[in-house]
Amino acid sequence: MSLFLQALQKLIENGALGVNIPGAQVYVDGDKAAVVVPVAVSQARERLMAKQIKLPPNTNLYKMLRNARLVEADQTGRSVRKIKLQGSQGPISSAP
Repeated sequence: MSLFLQALQKLIENGALGVNIPGAQVYVDGDKAAVVVPVAVSQARERLMAKQIKLPPNTNLYKMLRNARLVEADQTGRSVRKIKLQGSQGPISSAP
């Protein structure tokens, strides 16, 4: 899991993933982050594949993240939801 999170961090640092802007792949609010799937996961997967590291399929990856309590899930185990954040130019909304 740490390699996946590090890949996301590097993609954010080098500007490959947008953060808190309309159309961004990542939205951060306080100590929580929403990641747009499959776009952000695909980019992290490609970055890791270049280093000969293979991530499990998206469903298995999600379950691993959920079981590690790195994602918030509802009672049915899902975490896809609409989010609304305050951006520098007004509210930013993203729907599943």
